[in-house]
Amino acid sequence: MSETVQNDAEVLKLRAEQADFFSDREGDCPYVVRRDGKELGRDGENPGPHVVLGVGVHGDEQACVEAVIRIIQAIDNGDLRLLEGSVSAILGNPEAFRLGQRSIDTDAGRCFYKGVSTDIVEGRRAVEIMQYIESIRNELALIMDGHTLSTNDIMMLVFNRENPANEKLLEQMPKVFHMLWGYIRAHLKGAFNDLATAYGVPGYAVECGQHDSPLAVDRALFSMKCALDAGGVRYEGEFPWFNPAVTQESLFCRNLATDQCITPRAGFEYTIPDIGNGVRIDAGRVYAKAGTRRYVAGKSRVLTMAYQGGIPPGATDAGFLCRELEKRGEFFGGGESDLDQAVA
Repeated sequence: MSETVQNDAEVLKLRAEQADFFSDREGDCPYVVRRDGKELGRDGENPGPHVVLGVGVHGDEQACVEAVIRIIQAIDNGDLRLLEGSVSAILGNPEAFRLGQRSIDTDAGRCFYKGVSTDIVEGRRAVEIMQYIESIRNELALIMDGHTLSTNDIMMLVFNRENPANEKLLEQMPKVFHMLWGYIRAHLKGAFNDLATAYGVPGYAVECGQHDSPLAVDRALFSMKCALDAGGVRYEGEFPWFNPAVTQESLFCRNLATDQCITPRAGFEYTIPDIGNGVRIDAGRVYAKAGTRRYVAGKSRVLTMAYQGGIPPGATDAGFLCRELEKRGEFFGGGESDLDQAVA
């Protein structure tokens, strides 16, 4: 991060300033900052492709918020000039972000679907954002959702492999990722990036490393630059600086496709010693428990998105079990899914 914070008061002050950055500049939707290019689109009638950069869907993740603020500041300062297209920066869960906690009532990253309850904070915020996305549907070109991790300090690309637009996107993405994780909607209902599927455009999330990684902001900036490029937004000038080390190709990338969402029961905890993305669990192994119940792997699978230090309040899942694929192209070829969760 760009600042060294010394205590809780300074952390909350910084978070308040970052949240206020959005609220002070918001337009048609609370905590959404939109910037448009100076030229009309190629048809001469509309502003061109519109890329949405979502951040802070989980309130304890700060790096991507800082990164998108730097981009908006560069545009406002004239250092970065949008020529064609639009950018919307969306603070996903402002109330939780101000408090520095993951959520208020439930995981905001599972609330972006029609009929979500508006009796909860995250549900009301999701409705606001979904209405905004609908208002720009004719311009919408791409949705990127920025995150960081509680475990491994790696870059991970997360996408719905049932969205046909993501197949081409995967070909465009630089090979900087240590892990590609393709899910199906049944396993990750309500993900922010999956709003793109209904509009026929690419949508994905980028995990930019651990929350406090010194490279997290740099990875977020590079990922957002890639999103603007992939979405067709044209710009000139000086993009906010990021460490060029984050642009280096990964020597090894694992391709993981979800087979199963791990649903936590009361008292859920992992029983395996090392929790993290990419941990292999052999068939028949007990990997978690909840009271007297035991979670057993039905087949050899790879664990992703497991929480380190316990399941946070409001979490609807405890992680996912995945198949490992040999090639990127296999993500969109179907295959088994929704394996029964073995609970003894």
